[in-house]
Amino acid sequence: MKRIFLICLLFSLAGYCLAQEGTNFEDLTFKEALAKSQATGKKLFIDCYTKTCGPCKYMVKFIFPLKECGDYFNSNYICIMKDMEEGDGIDIAQKYDIRVYPTYLILNHDGTVYCRLDGGAVSSPKEDFVQKVKDAIELAEANRKYSAGARDHSFLEKYINILRIHDKKRPGWSAVAQSQLTATSTSRVQAILLP
Repeated sequence: MKRIFLICLLFSLAGYCLAQEGTNFEDLTFKEALAKSQATGKKLFIDCYTKTCGPCKYMVKFIFPLKECGDYFNSNYICIMKDMEEGDGIDIAQKYDIRVYPTYLILNHDGTVYCRLDGGAVSSPKEDFVQKVKDAIELAEANRKYSAGARDHSFLEKYINILRIHDKKRPGWSAVAQSQLTATSTSRVQAILLP
């Protein structure tokens, strides 16, 4: 009897340890999550999903439980999941104009968008979701820096390279800018990059 009890205890503890390896999504309201984000100094990561979204289910079952996701998200973010069709998810969907699922929001402490990935799911564990998030953050930061007026030659080279690699919404945009950067002055490149 003791042996059976010990075996059951070992299995339950092993299961608990494995469950803690992945991303820790906390059961918090949006307001509570923002407050915790501010208190901890971490940004807020929101998995915006719907119950009928196949890629959303895939991410929850196969990607977020991965150790590398847990290592990255748990140390850098307060993480919550919200169904965009119920509860405070409805307000989040309206406030942040969520139309594609899954969408992943990374918010500053005040609720402003730091970065977002619309339709940001991956289709297999071989794809690196953490790297996909880091790439989206790099693009968002470069866009902010450019919008704030950064125009030095070295930044523009880096920015063009980031656009070429990560900005799928404007194909060809950065290739033209890159050719202009090598052929002409910085002011010409700025004219091409201006939205």
